[in-house]
Amino acid sequence: MAPTYDAFETSYSSEVSVQRITVTPVSDHGASFRFLDRRYGELADADEALEGFQVDLESSINVIRVWVSSPDDEASHAYNIEVRRLDLNAEPAFQDGEGNPITTTSRSISENAPAGAHIGAPVAAADSEDDPIAYSLSGPSGAYFDWPVAKGCPSEL
Repeated sequence: MAPTYDAFETSYSSEVSVQRITVTPVSDHGASFRFLDRRYGELADADEALEGFQVDLESSINVIRVWVSSPDDEASHAYNIEVRRLDLNAEPAFQDGEGNPITTTSRSISENAPAGAHIGAPVAAADSEDDPIAYSLSGPSGAYFDWPVAKGCPSEL
């Protein structure tokens, strides 16, 4: 966060590339805390089982207002936290059938190979953001193959 906490500073900002942050206010005097959105609506803790207040971030600028009230409710103050979530979409990571990372692979099959012919170890990908991954066959003959796409890249065609 920038700047670091200062009792006289009321606005903070940061850029992150995560989907969730934790806000953990601390009071030595029994103050209470409310978490509000840009329009002063109550925010819900995204995961109450975790310590601190969890905030799921959208791929844009997120405003979190921390409303601090004294134990007797006679004094209160708002702190504004502006978090810009950077949308850094990492490419899927591909692995061969043994779990080794790979960057490219190719498969070939003889023209007269029978259905179910083995074409090599399966290839699969994982996406760190859990985005869907689509596999496809390309080239002029790609449309001639029946491929269960939901299973990833097959080892047999």
